[in-house]
Amino acid sequence: MGSIYPVKTGSEKLLFFLLLMSVIFTAIKIVSIGLITGAIGLELYDFGAFMLNFEVINFLKPIILFARIALIAHLIEAIIAWYKKQSIRAGFYTFFVGTVGLLEVFGIGKSNNWQTSVDSD
Repeated sequence: MGSIYPVKTGSEKLLFFLLLMSVIFTAIKIVSIGLITGAIGLELYDFGAFMLNFEVINFLKPIILFARIALIAHLIEAIIAWYKKQSIRAGFYTFFVGTVGLLEVFGIGKSNNWQTSVDSD
């Protein structure tokens, strides 16, 4: 039975795993920024509909609810990041990126550029 890793030794497997996680974290960051920006847009649409007294399209109601829950979760993560680093920048970054950003703030999913830039704030 073959291994799923294209490498043989333990250190090569670890490096492959770290590279794979880096790629996955980067993809999550990019998708998360787009989804959170879309969620903010949906909230603005819902607020505009409320202020102008018109009905929100029915199929958007569960999507808006899901977006609202995601925004609240990201806001909580952003507050935790801000409290941990005492940096507004860390809070905004974690708000848009989500859990991956929070892991980076705590040093678990380390990104060298992020750690350097946050520590210098």
